[in-house]
Amino acid sequence: MNPWILPKISDYTNPQTDAVQRFADKVEISPHPERDLKEIREAVSEHTRVLQLKWLLTASYVIADDLYKTGNRLSLWAEQHRQYIHASAGTFFQRFQEKGYVLRYGINNSFEQTDFGMQRPLHLLPALFAAAGLVFVCPETLSLDLMKHDGIPSSEFLKTYGRYEAESRHVCSNLLKKCNAMRKSYVVLELGDSQELLSEISADSETGVVKLLRNEPPVADTHVSVTLPKTVGLA
Repeated sequence: MNPWILPKISDYTNPQTDAVQRFADKVEISPHPERDLKEIREAVSEHTRVLQLKWLLTASYVIADDLYKTGNRLSLWAEQHRQYIHASAGTFFQRFQEKGYVLRYGINNSFEQTDFGMQRPLHLLPALFAAAGLVFVCPETLSLDLMKHDGIPSSEFLKTYGRYEAESRHVCSNLLKKCNAMRKSYVVLELGDSQELLSEISADSETGVVKLLRNEPPVADTHVSVTLPKTVGLA
């Protein structure tokens, strides 16, 4: 029997049990890490295969939101985190898309405007959601690519972002429209007062789209707004 078959699909990323850190550490010290990662992929695939549609769609937003909470708790980001999230959440969202469904996750949160405070939205969160197979869209994060193109190091972000804000927001808007057209699952993070990028989540009435919006900090006992496809009820 596969030792990585957990009781629930959400157990692989549950921040209340520190799942990502615990299981990433377990894989890292394993004498057979590749076998463990393979068994994790197989276990998550089996969970996804047998889930009823209502619970599959529910799992999509629970896992995405749990990843965001996890990203705000991790003390550092390392290769073992990437490998574990890719094998667990990454497998889930691959199977989710193969079944014809899409997740759009909008976040309206703020981070401390210091070099340390911006480490998560600029570096950790993009890597985390990429490992899960989700497109991460954030004007501040995208501006780093524009700065790099102009030879400006990321350490200068706080001093130079204002010069790139309009361009990066325009590029992000086009990227979200492209994701919607191609039915790609994504996470869009708005850090400032502007929230127009979040409107792309509801830009159309495409079928099979799970829409999730978080306006509260990513901690326990907070709430998110969820819209499931019209053909699926929560009851």
